[in-house]
Amino acid sequence: MYVAPGGDGQSHLTKIVTVFYTAVTPFLNPMIYCLRNDQVKEPLGRFLRRMEQRLREKK
Repeated sequence: MYVAPGGDGQSHLTKIVTVFYTAVTPFLNPMIYCLRNDQVKEPLGRFLRRMEQRLREKK
């Protein structure tokens, strides 16, 4: 049994949900699991802190 909204926009919404689950989710999975690795978290944190500092200097 499937639950889906009724109405005129049903096919458009169904397409969006289908693309999300078939394309976006599998694309994000490697990045999500990569962030669990400490060797990746540390350099990413340094990079984000540097970017934050640069953005604050521009203001």
